[in-house]
Amino acid sequence: AALRPGGIFSFNVLGEHDGWILDGLDRAYFNADALARIVAPYRFVKKMAEVKFPLRKKWHLRYVVLGNRE
Repeated sequence: AALRPGGIFSFNVLGEHDGWILDGLDRAYFNADALARIVAPYRFVKKMAEVKFPLRKKWHLRYVVLGNRE
């Protein structure tokens, strides 16, 4: 409701395979199915992407760019 008509919203969240999650730290994360349900009312400006960085800390992020349905 806060997004203007034609507006775009971009964000990222931790995925379930992120190092903080696997280490048992209490962090919010989203698997692909849960995130898809949350963003279903919006249109994808860019396809949702899953990114993994195998560095010292294992990063697992989901990137999303959404817009209002018109």
